[in-house]
Amino acid sequence: FAAMGFPNCGGAIDGTHIPILGPDHQASQYINRKGYFSMVLQALVDHKGPFTNINVGWPGKVHDTLVFRNSGLFRRLQEGIYFPDQKITVGDVEMPIVILGDPAYPLMPWLMKPY
Repeated sequence: FAAMGFPNCGGAIDGTHIPILGPDHQASQYINRKGYFSMVLQALVDHKGPFTNINVGWPGKVHDTLVFRNSGLFRRLQEGIYFPDQKITVGDVEMPIVILGDPAYPLMPWLMKPY
């Protein structure tokens, strides 16, 4: 990410829907906003594209924010242990490693999203 102008970026995160056959139990929970049965897959990728963290299995009706806030990744980022002691100094400001997310994700000291 540094070569692309974002030196303190540890990855990019997003969710996607994996199509599934409708389950017998709680089927309506698996119908996503586009109208088909799915499970949510949340992925964090590094600057070359490989997954560095995944979370899968939430019903398709669940929003990306809820999946993220209930993930182990969120807890580790919140506790400061996912990127331990990795900060850079820009000018005289110390900046943590951050991940990038789309507008669905919450703005956090370690998560940047578009304005």
